[in-house]
Amino acid sequence: MATTAAAEKKAATAAKMSGAGIPKEVWLDLHRRMVRIRHLEETLGRISSEGRGPGFIHLYVGQEAVAAGGCAALKEPPTWQAR
Repeated sequence: MATTAAAEKKAATAAKMSGAGIPKEVWLDLHRRMVRIRHLEETLGRISSEGRGPGFIHLYVGQEAVAAGGCAALKEPPTWQAR
């Protein structure tokens, strides 16, 4: 019986990690946000490397999921969030 409980726990963990129960529209929205952030970051990086930007810029490339997921978790979008 302990083996069954362990197997059920393992299956539940795998389901959480696979995104089971999250609608496809949510995944697509998160992906759209991450692509938009990456595009902006690459553009800002290029502008900065060409010397056309004012001052220093710290790029966020590779961390897009943090911003997209954090904003998606908010009950209401902040007023500064671009759509």
